[in-house]
Amino acid sequence: MQALSAAKTLDWRGWFLGLVAAAISGGAGAVGSGFGSIILDPKDFNLFQGGAAHLFALMGITFGFSALLKLMQYLHDHPVPKEESKKEPNETS
Repeated sequence: MQALSAAKTLDWRGWFLGLVAAAISGGAGAVGSGFGSIILDPKDFNLFQGGAAHLFALMGITFGFSALLKLMQYLHDHPVPKEESKKEPNETS
């Protein structure tokens, strides 16, 4: 029961938001790789001539792997949430 009461003092919301931010920032590179593929191989990755499926598949796979790598890095740096700081309403940082 002591572990459960200690877990209630942790900043779970901030930790979870950090996880989401890591995934989004990691996956954002998928857009760049998608447009880079248009430049390198316009025959297979052309939005207007039937290559949109290839382009979006590449972007989806890249997003997934990049997001996963950033998530793992975030979990390496922040394995558990930090303790919530209890500040008085009148206190400033």
